[in-house]
Amino acid sequence: MFPESQLNQGTATATETAEDTVETQEVDLNEKVEVADSTKDFNIVPPPPPAKEYPIQWELNSDDKKGVVPARSAKVGQFLNVYLVGHIIAEGTEYNGFTVNEYMNSIYNKLKGTSEVHDFMNKLGSPVPNSLTLGELKEHVEKVLSIKPVGNAEIEWKATEKIPGDKRANKEGYVTLKNKMSQFKKNQDGSYQNFVESLVDGEKVYATAYVSKHLK
Repeated sequence: MFPESQLNQGTATATETAEDTVETQEVDLNEKVEVADSTKDFNIVPPPPPAKEYPIQWELNSDDKKGVVPARSAKVGQFLNVYLVGHIIAEGTEYNGFTVNEYMNSIYNKLKGTSEVHDFMNKLGSPVPNSLTLGELKEHVEKVLSIKPVGNAEIEWKATEKIPGDKRANKEGYVTLKNKMSQFKKNQDGSYQNFVESLVDGEKVYATAYVSKHLK
């Protein structure tokens, strides 16, 4: 699960900001400027992709201090933190290219017999040997992710709110209000409302998309 403080809100990659442009290059002013509906309110928060299975193209998160990061814990020893960015493949829909962030680590779970990273590599078709060095595992993960492989995953909705001191809060102070699309209020057209009321001030807390399960 991705840390709440870094949880991706989900954005379509077609959206650009002024920082993405180069003002000095020539522009063709005869090019058409088109939108789906010019009367729509840009401030409305669109819902995440419907909860279901999607093919997702994965790559390492290139943000500072992200990617594949070795770590050490007094409790579990040495392991890898792996930070990913996924792009949903949903051609012909407004959600094609929608991005989700994902976090996993290589901490061995004795009851499951594997780790999140080992499982992810296997489901991408690049299984890891049962025994190898931490450096070899890091190299393997980086090599697999360098080609931006496509894997299948289940996408779900969640709504979280920071309420420090609440007994249900995680170590970062966030409380999960909903963790499935089906838990949100259903609209008359069969879709789901993409927000719930804040437990603090009654304002809207919007749903975000997250990976609930990687599939082979």
